[in-house]
Amino acid sequence: MLLSQFWGGSPLAAAEKSSSASPAVDDSMRAFEKDAVNRAAELAKAGNGAGAEAVVAEVRQRLGDKDPFVDELSGTVFALQKKYAEAEASFRKQLAKAPESRVGQFNLAEMFFLQTRYEEAEKRFASIESTLRETDPALADLCRYKRVVCRLALGSSKDAEALLPSTEDGPASPAVQYSRAAIRFAHRDAAGAQKALEEARNQFSVDVENLYADSLIELRWGARDESGKFVFVPVK
Repeated sequence: MLLSQFWGGSPLAAAEKSSSASPAVDDSMRAFEKDAVNRAAELAKAGNGAGAEAVVAEVRQRLGDKDPFVDELSGTVFALQKKYAEAEASFRKQLAKAPESRVGQFNLAEMFFLQTRYEEAEKRFASIESTLRETDPALADLCRYKRVVCRLALGSSKDAEALLPSTEDGPASPAVQYSRAAIRFAHRDAAGAQKALEEARNQFSVDVENLYADSLIELRWGARDESGKFVFVPVK
């Protein structure tokens, strides 16, 4: 899941309305960028790659090649077409122009994950988590979960479990709850994983679940049912 797709509408992206634009960017420019992301994403998801790339060209013509948002949008379109190497290149260009962009940093780590480069992805997510733990705990928690999933994908459930707290004060975060479900599934406890998933579902929104479930779908550990809810698929 790319953070670009939650442009201004997700609590995870709220702290960074436009990571790539200057701080002085006005509301009309933010609206233009949000609209561009939505239009390009819808076209790419529908299989209309040419249409999505036309939106990128439109944005490039308006903003110019020096604006890092152009690279972010291009990377998003490539990623939604499953052209992950090209997407990675675009997000690297974005970060060369806007190194502090948390959206760009996250999206680049996600490209490593989608290319099954789990060790590189885990290191990237760890770096983002440590940087944002105090300033953006929601995004830091998501990165902690991504690290858990990376370690599980590498076959190291013990290392994955080490990322979770041994004791908790107060309610668990989405990272902890969804990590527990993933770890149970990695231990071939599909029933226990589904139970943990239902417990998490009772505490957190659909948007949050979509953020967390996407990684499991990419690992082919589950899928969405007819109602759109994620379910674990038992290992055969």
